[in-house]
Amino acid sequence: MICMIDEQKNVDAETLKSCCTKFYETDLVAMLLGEHFHPGGEKVTLYLGEKLGLDENTLVLDVACGAGASALTLAKRFGCHVVGIDLSEKNLAKAKEKAVSAGLSQRVNFVRADAEKIKSCDGIFDAAICECALCTFPDMKTAVSEMYRVLKKGGKVGITDVVIEDEIPHSFKDILSHVACISGALSDEGYQKILREGGFNDVLYEAHSYAIRELFERVDKLLYGWELMKKFCDCDLEMSMGIAPEKAKRLVNMVFEELEKGTIEYGLFTGIKE
Repeated sequence: MICMIDEQKNVDAETLKSCCTKFYETDLVAMLLGEHFHPGGEKVTLYLGEKLGLDENTLVLDVACGAGASALTLAKRFGCHVVGIDLSEKNLAKAKEKAVSAGLSQRVNFVRADAEKIKSCDGIFDAAICECALCTFPDMKTAVSEMYRVLKKGGKVGITDVVIEDEIPHSFKDILSHVACISGALSDEGYQKILREGGFNDVLYEAHSYAIRELFERVDKLLYGWELMKKFCDCDLEMSMGIAPEKAKRLVNMVFEELEKGTIEYGLFTGIKE
C-alpha cells in the first residue's frame, strides 16, 4: 500500500522515493497502467528505441525499469543488451522471471539502484532511457547528470515524461499526483533545460499527447469497472490498490480537464553526449 499522505508539501526525498516504489509494486496499479507502466506502452518504447538507433551492439541503461517490460521489449526487437535499474525489489524479481521466460536473460540484467546514484563506472553505456519516471525523482538534475556520466562519448539519452505547459491547479499537489507523474512534471522547455545543463547536446522534443489520453481512458474504464464490482463483492479496493478509488477517479477527471485545455502533454526528449 502506498504512503497515505495527502499533501506533498514538506515530504522528504526518501519518503517520496519510498511512496513511488510502493505504488508501482501493487498488482492492481500494474493492471491499471498496463505492462509498461507508462503512456504509449510498447509503441512509444519501440519508437524511442528507433530514435536512439539501438542495435545488437548497443548497451542500454533503463532507469526506473519497473517490472522490466521496456528492457525486454528493446532487447527482443533490437537485439541490444540492457541493464535495468529500479528501487523495487519486488518489480526487479518480476523482471528477472520475465527475462528467463522470454529467453532473454543473457541479454537483459536487472539491478537494484537509485537513479540519483547509479552503480556504474563512467562511460559504459551506449544509450540510456527513462520512461515516465524522471519527474518523480526528487533530484532530477542529479539523475540526468548520472545518466550523462555513465554514457560513452556519442552516447544518447531518451526520456519520455508527462509535460505540463502551465501552472497546475493546487489540487494536483498531493502524493498521488506525484507518483502518477503529474505534480513533478515540467514544461517541455524545463526538461530540455535540465538535459542541456546536464551536458547533453542536440536536445530535441516531440509531443505524443495521444499516449497520455489513451492511458487515462484505460484507467477511467477500469476504475468504473471496479466501482461496479464493489457493489457486488466484499472487496476492499483501497487496501488492494493502496489508494482510495474515489481519489484516483478525481485525479483522472482532473487530467481529462487539463488535456482539454492543452495544459498536459506527453513528451519524448533525446540528447547526445558529445
